[in-house]
Amino acid sequence: MSSVVFGTQRLNIPQHSAAHYYSSEFVVLQVQSQLYHVPIDLLARQSHVFANLFSLPRTGVHQNEGYSDEAPIVLHGHSSADFDCLLDHIFGSILISATANILESVYAKDPEPYHTSALSGEAWVMELLSGHPERIRCELGVHAHVFAELISEIRALGHTASKFVSLEEQLVIFL
Repeated sequence: MSSVVFGTQRLNIPQHSAAHYYSSEFVVLQVQSQLYHVPIDLLARQSHVFANLFSLPRTGVHQNEGYSDEAPIVLHGHSSADFDCLLDHIFGSILISATANILESVYAKDPEPYHTSALSGEAWVMELLSGHPERIRCELGVHAHVFAELISEIRALGHTASKFVSLEEQLVIFL
């Protein structure tokens, strides 16, 4: 962005992107019996041949050439299949590049920590059991009442806490 001083204020004036500010001007090209209606900017930026072609003055008989289906710019000596491949490459690489830029801007951010509890072990399990009812389901995949029922069943089967790990913590590790 450039800026201009207007009185006592500095005004920021937006600038055109050098890489992705396109004019809306299109050209009609003919290769064999196929017509193509394509943006001039994109072709000119990707190929010095097209850049030179579009920079030539259009005068006399050729002044309307490329502006309509009735007067296309005819590209001799090329097959329409080859030209299709060229356009697929040009426009495909632009789309891939744009998509990559968008994905990078969305996903290249610093990761936000997910497990931020200062608690661990049994204290974390008790926080889960006494906290929001949906948190235990989100963390363990079961609702609090299901967790309590599982603990009851495990105790009924004769299982107990180990020397350092409570029965609840053991079930959390298992789940």
